[in-house]
Amino acid sequence: MRRVIILSAAALISISVAGCADTEPGEALPHGNSSQSSAAPSNSLSFPSELDVGSYMDRPCDVLSPELLESRGYPIEGQKLEETGPAGQRLSELTGPSCSWGAKETTHAQVLSVSLIDQPSRGSEAVLNGVRERHRSGVLQLWEEVEVAGYPAAYYGLRDNRDRGDCAMMVAVSGTAIVTVNAGPYMDDPRQACVDVDEFVTDLIDNLQKGV
Repeated sequence: MRRVIILSAAALISISVAGCADTEPGEALPHGNSSQSSAAPSNSLSFPSELDVGSYMDRPCDVLSPELLESRGYPIEGQKLEETGPAGQRLSELTGPSCSWGAKETTHAQVLSVSLIDQPSRGSEAVLNGVRERHRSGVLQLWEEVEVAGYPAAYYGLRDNRDRGDCAMMVAVSGTAIVTVNAGPYMDDPRQACVDVDEFVTDLIDNLQKGV
């Protein structure tokens, strides 16, 4: 079940990355990769400082602090996701490098996952605009914009299942990079899912700022 949820989010983000402009929501971008365009994307987002995810692209499982993982019932060692998407694409090609952690307690089914997305040819604002458009068109039920440590963020989901213990957030950490954190289902205490996501996002930003 969790694999389906993660893949659905991956497909949603990949569509938004590929097809939406960073200036006017809904405008199509020319297809192509970063090697085909050297122009930097325009970006009106503001950040306390632009964070570099590059050092974690090969090791996404190291982006969260071991102490926080343990305190929230997850193992220190995560599993780098290598699953394939609906059309046979590797998950890392849809969303960028990803890692997941399963709850230590076997009676708890919750899974935590993190994805790192870097789009130098399109920019983080294009990704946010694209997912926001999916919400406006009814594809995405949940899109609630917030701010974490001064960085633009949003709770998002194909369905709003926060009351069932599922929570997901995406955060723009630079003009090109977005990180996502997903957790759930928290059957025993549904409200704790977003509490944990908030703490993991804050921890992730702190680690990027420190460059650890």
